[in-house]
Amino acid sequence: MAKLDLPANKWPTLLPFIYECCNHAETVRREVGVYVLDSLFETIADQMAENIPQLLELFSRLLRDPESHQVRVATVRALGQVAELIDTDDKQNIAAFQSLVPDMGQVLEQSLERGDEDSASSCFEVFNTLLLFETPLLSRHFSELIGFAVKVGCNTEMDDNLRIMALNFLVWAATYKRSRLLKLNLVQSLIEQLMPITTEEDPADADDESPSRVALRVLNVLSTSLPPQQVFPTAIRLILQYMDSQNPMHRKGAMLALAITVEGCVDFIRSQVSDLVQLITRGMHDQDVRVRRAACLALGCIADEMDQDIAQHHSTLLPIIFELLNESETDIIKHACNALDAIVEGLSDEQIAPYMPSLMEKLVVLLDNGPMEVRPMALAAIGSAAHAAGTQFLPYFDAIIGRTKQAMSLTASASSDSGNSLTSLRGVATDTAATLAEAVGKEKFQPHLADTVKLALEGMSLDSPNLRDCGFCFFGVLSRVFSDEFGDFLPYIVPEVLKTFATEDIPSSAAALDLDGEDGDDEDDDSDDFQVSTAIADEKEVAADCVAELYRNTRSSFVPYVESITTQLLGLLDHYSDTTRKAAVAALFSFLKVTSSMAQDPHWESGKPLKVPVHQNVETMIKTIVPAILKMWEEEDDKMVVAQICTELRSTMQLVGPAVVLNGKFSITFSFHCSCGATQH
Repeated sequence: MAKLDLPANKWPTLLPFIYECCNHAETVRREVGVYVLDSLFETIADQMAENIPQLLELFSRLLRDPESHQVRVATVRALGQVAELIDTDDKQNIAAFQSLVPDMGQVLEQSLERGDEDSASSCFEVFNTLLLFETPLLSRHFSELIGFAVKVGCNTEMDDNLRIMALNFLVWAATYKRSRLLKLNLVQSLIEQLMPITTEEDPADADDESPSRVALRVLNVLSTSLPPQQVFPTAIRLILQYMDSQNPMHRKGAMLALAITVEGCVDFIRSQVSDLVQLITRGMHDQDVRVRRAACLALGCIADEMDQDIAQHHSTLLPIIFELLNESETDIIKHACNALDAIVEGLSDEQIAPYMPSLMEKLVVLLDNGPMEVRPMALAAIGSAAHAAGTQFLPYFDAIIGRTKQAMSLTASASSDSGNSLTSLRGVATDTAATLAEAVGKEKFQPHLADTVKLALEGMSLDSPNLRDCGFCFFGVLSRVFSDEFGDFLPYIVPEVLKTFATEDIPSSAAALDLDGEDGDDEDDDSDDFQVSTAIADEKEVAADCVAELYRNTRSSFVPYVESITTQLLGLLDHYSDTTRKAAVAALFSFLKVTSSMAQDPHWESGKPLKVPVHQNVETMIKTIVPAILKMWEEEDDKMVVAQICTELRSTMQLVGPAVVLNGKFSITFSFHCSCGATQH
């Protein structure tokens, strides 16, 4: 009713009546009034925006309601709604809102003291949302809020759920207000206060939240969001200190902290790899199983980020990992397999040769008899071994391809284990089959080609985005191995590609919000962290990569599909996902380069006008895709997509020549101001 009547001035008494309720002597009236007022923000925001000063003055009293905690909590929620209406240049209302933040914090503290989880959750939700706004509503009290959240997160006498809320506030702060953390010199003390939390016990279920896991998440966000010199020196000092502790939980925390801080500090720590390997080796030899488990995780994380560097220490690490594969605890075996996978992938064929007999023996045992959650990792490690060994993998091929095909045929009903584990194993098997084909070559893999393609297609028919992604990757690799011979399978593969491209995918309303997450006086654009993606978007990205491979490798066999696929790729140029747009750009330019290569035009000559005409097919392709990409370029705001356009345009002009920019009624103007804020770079 308010949504319809207030804009038409048909209910002028509503807001005065609600104000009267909020100021009423009876507690129940005040509670009803503030609840109704809160609900009206979603329906009559424009009318509420006209009354922000009056609302802030009203809420300043309600935050201190002497009788009702519910009134105070509802007021905090309503202030979260008011915050959305305050413009960045509205200094008066910004200052008024900032003056209310301490009282809002008091309401949150009261909720925590009462153990009122629902009220505390409501208050933290408001504070988390305020971190996202460009308007600097929290900047005046930011340091105090961080200190309060740390104090709550470290309080082991408080309920874990309440501690987790406080620590999640720190995750949001590290993500969206990193520059303020730096400006206020809060990073070092924050790391120092978070480290003790990492030593706490975690629940057995890996999906359950705990203070320790959220504290580690804060450390991870700090390491990936801030300059490494601001994070790693403090972290490694504490890690070394904790590793010398007699308490195994301290050593466990040290290994986990190392695992999650590596991601953002790779280049910074590259010179320290030998020292880190020694440190992790200590952890893997630790008498406490929790420390060994954490050390395996740390090794896997470092090996994922720095595989070539870690692979140089194979003589030290692989014997220890082989021992850990004999452990009885599943988590240790899983992490050991992950580490093994990453290390083996970085080895040359000569380096891996001495390890192959014992390596394959252990991995096959795990693949055949290990826990279901370990088998995908064992098979992935076998694939990495095949990739590293190349033709030296031939003695093991027959035994492994049979197991791989069996895993590619698994369905959720084939076992009592969870469908997710089976789907994971089937996806890894599909990837491994492609790796085996590349390792042993098409002659050895030929007898298994039709079977594996059939199994990959069957997997794509199941309700699993992961299996569709794996299928597209498989087809791309197999086309590379078999070239034009793979053309016979295109009538079965291309419909799957078109099905993926035609699938509608819309990001959730929460994910699609355009939020800057920036303080008015911060210097960096923290909104760069706000990326949107969905499983369908990822699938379209992989499908675009796949068709580029298919056309590049099957050439004339793919020609009947070029027009329809090109149309779909052009439609992806304005997709909401930056990685999908990037893949579409790469695929379209790849189509142009392949078309030019097949045309076998005379070598181009520089200069204008065009001196060497191109084939009609090439000219048509240029006129079809280049104008669309140039138009996209003018509006593109993602740096990586712009970089992809520039890279592809350069390589395409080197192959095709000036026809790329001289054909048709368009031209390239090298004006940097229109591309991704390039004037700033």
